[in-house]
Amino acid sequence: MSWCSDSEQLGGLVRNRAADERFCRLDARTGAAVAWGVRGCWRVFVTLLVWLALSPQVSAAPPRRKTVVVSGLVVHGTLGEDWRKLLAEQLATGLARGNFALVQSAPVTCVEAACLRQICSEHGAAYLIVPQVTSDTHDHQVTLEVVDARTGEVVVEASEPCAVCGMHEFGEVVADQAARLRERLDALVVDPPMLAVRGASGEVVVTVDGQGVGITPLLVEVSPGRHQVHASKVGHHPERRQFLAVGGVTETMSFSLTPVLYPGARRRRWGWASLGVGLPVLGAGITLLAVDGTSAPGKRCQGDNLDRVGACRYEHTTLAAGLAVSIGGVISATIGVVFLATHRSTGTRARVQARRDGLRVWF
Repeated sequence: MSWCSDSEQLGGLVRNRAADERFCRLDARTGAAVAWGVRGCWRVFVTLLVWLALSPQVSAAPPRRKTVVVSGLVVHGTLGEDWRKLLAEQLATGLARGNFALVQSAPVTCVEAACLRQICSEHGAAYLIVPQVTSDTHDHQVTLEVVDARTGEVVVEASEPCAVCGMHEFGEVVADQAARLRERLDALVVDPPMLAVRGASGEVVVTVDGQGVGITPLLVEVSPGRHQVHASKVGHHPERRQFLAVGGVTETMSFSLTPVLYPGARRRRWGWASLGVGLPVLGAGITLLAVDGTSAPGKRCQGDNLDRVGACRYEHTTLAAGLAVSIGGVISATIGVVFLATHRSTGTRARVQARRDGLRVWF
């Protein structure tokens, strides 16, 4: 107990009191005021009310964890009640302290995806754990399966045999498998699996399990489990790869597709090259033929450079060169046309590629 006085802090409050106004006392531990007079205590209560009103009320709710439903023990064979109880306890011990909330359910006997999804939906769970025990006299085996509530498929499986072992020894095996399963479940419930795909060959069309997911580069979320990735691009050989998606892990792939050499592609390239050379050469030959016999430009065709009939001594004589160049151009252009016509006659298929800005058609 303490008396109120000048600048005295009791129970976290500062009380500025005149030396002669000692009309209340406070409990130094709780700050409770014991009235000794109205003049002194009303200030204490007003200060206390203001302090309570202005104190921040912090009520931070813990982050919501995902729910995992645990099926009752599914037994194949003969197993005593004591065994069942012990194994259930060991299973709960192994799964304890996981980053998820556990909910118990009756033993799950169905295996259809729709049935398993329904069980998860009834409990509001993201995953379902189905513990199975196979018992044959002294030989036992535990299998733990984790079912994804979205697909109804098994995404994690752990199995361990225990040959010629007793009840407590088998219980330890169950607890060990449950603890390992808990670590994998922690990864599943924290972050979903991701797939990152890059194409070294430019824009590559990517499908996952037959469903188109986009054009590289891309980053998409996938469900846990095995998936098949198909990458394709017009004019290139496609590639297929498989991977196991695990929660919290980003699988990165890079595709460098090999170009396809279609039948006649080399002939087509030579045809265009020959045509591209032949046409300019033919044009040059025609120009040389056109200027043959014409006078040279400038002052060279004046005065003494003219004969009696007015013909200039300096005339273009490009007939032979023009004929040679023109013939070469005609031959080169003809070869190009023949190559292209032969390639077209073999038939080419139109190819269509979906792009962000529309369709791209190749012939």
